[in-house]
Amino acid sequence: LKKVDVSVALTFSSDSMGGGGLSNALLEQMCSGNLIIAWDNPIFKQILNESNALLIKQGDIDALVNTFVKVSKEFIFMSEIRLKCQNVSFKYSSKNNKNYFLNVLNEYE
Repeated sequence: LKKVDVSVALTFSSDSMGGGGLSNALLEQMCSGNLIIAWDNPIFKQILNESNALLIKQGDIDALVNTFVKVSKEFIFMSEIRLKCQNVSFKYSSKNNKNYFLNVLNEYE
């Protein structure tokens, strides 16, 4: 695992705690082209899915460990997942956000 670029997103989500907005750190990790391993919960499902990340049942430590083992053996074969994730992140670039904002302003002129 020392030689692979993986980002782990394990913010816990529940009715009483956990983040809710789109994480800037997650977007940075995605944009970098890292393979994303995350809990399968509403926080991360806002932007991640099975085609662009490795989603693990929240709290399932055994599955998390097994995913790390799989990544250590098959990382080279996960480039498609990494590219899909990186492409999704571009939708949230500062340039695109600026354009979305300007379009909203133009609608009210």
